This record gives sequence, structure tokens and C-alpha cells, in this order.
Amino acid sequence: MAADGYILAVDYGEARVGLAVGHTVARIPRPLCTLQNGPELIADIMTATAAEQLLGLVVGLPRNMDGSLGAQAVKCQAFGDELAARMNLPVAYVEETLSTVEAERYMGNPQAKAAGLDAAAAACILERYFTEGAEA
Repeated sequence: MAADGYILAVDYGEARVGLAVGHTVARIPRPLCTLQNGPELIADIMTATAAEQLLGLVVGLPRNMDGSLGAQAVKCQAFGDELAARMNLPVAYVEETLSTVEAERYMGNPQAKAAGLDAAAAACILERYFTEGAEA
């Protein structure tokens, strides 16, 4: 994902899914929105991001405290793989442990408050991606 454009970060949860975007040059995450998880989730994500020039996806991957992948991490990977295939974009997975707790610092920002805590968590995931220099 070396070209100029936007990366979409996803904080996947059983009930809600947070989205954030960030430009590959500026590397500043922007909470986008929080969606309800359901049968139309991928279509809803595609609608919510239609105006963005997406180059790739980053999906948060919750690991157990011992570093292993638990049931939720497996669900996140399956969703990320399906989303990447449907959107025809590369996907990277980033450690997201405690991202929701970390996201509370974004909640003072009016844009983050409007987008919701899950979108702020997605912004934290994207910030980790940019900071760690991960590649899909």
C-alpha cells in the first residue's frame, strides 16, 4: 500500500463495527462512523466509504494476553478476508488489544464523538498501523 490514497480501518465487533480512514501521506486517522453488525454489513461499509479513494484495509485483530488467537480473532480474520475480497483491496491485520480503552482519548474530539467509540477504536487501530509501518 505504498501509493497515495486512503486506508480503511475496521474495528469488528459482534454488535457494532467501527470505521476510520487515514491518508497514506498525512497518516492521521479520522473516525468515520459506527455501523450495526448485520447481514448487510459489507454493503453498508461500501456505501459509507464510497467517496473515499481506498487503497487497502486494516482490520483489528484481538489477541489473547498470551499472544494467541482466540475465537474473536478468528472471526475478525474471516470478516477481513471477506471484506477484502468483496472490495478487491489488500488487507493487513493489526494487533488491537485494548484499542477501545485507548479510543477514549479520541472522544474529546467532536468528530470522534459523532462517529462513536467504535469508530474511535478503529482510528486507534489505524494509528498503530501507521506507527508500526505495517504492510498488507
